[in-house]
Amino acid sequence: MPAAEQRAVGADSTLMSHEEPEGDDLVPGFGHIPGTDPGEAETWEIIRVHCPECDRPIALLGDEEQLPQHAVLRTAWHPFSPALCAGSGLPAEDLAECEPEPGAEPADALDALLTLPAELDWRTQPFSHVGGAGSLPLQRTA
Repeated sequence: MPAAEQRAVGADSTLMSHEEPEGDDLVPGFGHIPGTDPGEAETWEIIRVHCPECDRPIALLGDEEQLPQHAVLRTAWHPFSPALCAGSGLPAEDLAECEPEPGAEPADALDALLTLPAELDWRTQPFSHVGGAGSLPLQRTA
């Protein structure tokens, strides 16, 4: 098997011969660019703003200048037909911040990002309960 060993050694030397940049050299002049990894979760500044089109709270990292793309359901009875909200991409500087709910204790930034609004609780959605439109089983006619 000397031929196979020679090919393996040749492949290893070929891989080693390329000088690939490492670390900060991958992107010269790399600074913090919106859309890149913002770093440690403890340092994130997270705010919630109301989307003017769908009137839903949207979580933004402190440096985001536009609303991110987010979906909206045309009707609650068809949860699998989402559409892109017309408010996606709007400038975030003009939007009002959401007021914290009364009685809610202040949470850390990561919990604020990962917590869904109360309106999105799956147990309160109309499609999760028996008795809604289309919930009766189909009747077979013989």
